[in-house]
Amino acid sequence: GLFAGYIEQEATITNVAVGGTIRIGAISNWLSKYDLNLCENGNIAGITLANEVGLASVGGFGLNVFNSHSLNVLADLGLKGAIASFELTADAIRELKSEIPVVTIVYGRLPLMITEKCVGRELGSCEACESGTLKLTDRRGVEFPVLKRYKHRSVIFNSIPTYMADKRSELISSSIISE
Repeated sequence: GLFAGYIEQEATITNVAVGGTIRIGAISNWLSKYDLNLCENGNIAGITLANEVGLASVGGFGLNVFNSHSLNVLADLGLKGAIASFELTADAIRELKSEIPVVTIVYGRLPLMITEKCVGRELGSCEACESGTLKLTDRRGVEFPVLKRYKHRSVIFNSIPTYMADKRSELISSSIISE
């Protein structure tokens, strides 16, 4: 699988730059202090950082891998694998050609938005954000889970989880999963 051989320690380099600027030296120094062996990257700059400190690197959803060309460019930059774009069909994922493995998300809540402002703080309290119980509710009463990320950044997730278990035969015929 995509994470074979990389079991214990993982870092994530987000798809949003800290304060609008990435300080490669500072982040590289920070990463090198930990006994990490895998880094999930949400942006291209993260691949450079991971390479600089000798971490194996896989592409996260933020890279939006949509075709074989982008996948091969990312492989040339040093990625060991990637998550396919959420928007691809099973047939389109099957058509991705590269020497690195590609995975897709078949179950879970997909991120809709990353906010620079803390949603919990804007709603009056950081406690719900810290505990993982914060939800935004739209005008129709639909709830969207919110999780805290770096400092007071928030990730807003889809109200309905992606669920592809009912598409098992399509996933098998597209070679995305095996029997």
